[in-house]
Amino acid sequence: MHLAWLGLLAAAALSLVADLGAARDRQDKAALQGIVASLSEAARKSPNVAAAQYRLALAQSALAEVSLELGDKAGAGEAAETGIRAAERAVALQGTSAEN
Repeated sequence: MHLAWLGLLAAAALSLVADLGAARDRQDKAALQGIVASLSEAARKSPNVAAAQYRLALAQSALAEVSLELGDKAGAGEAAETGIRAAERAVALQGTSAEN
């Protein structure tokens, strides 16, 4: 049962990552914040899954990019710092993989 739950979380996270590029291209900060919130929750529930941390890092990066483009330097900095921490966790968990 636990594996089925993880599978559902992974599928939902992959769907959010697919939406990430579209939201970034539209500079839809609210949509990006929603994606970040969902991926943050998934990463919190799976703290030892490198892929979850990596997806969160990607989302935070997109949010930082759009925030900066929209003139929100403080928001961009916060998103970037949070994304860096998620990326560091992903590397610590699975540093030998070239996939993430």
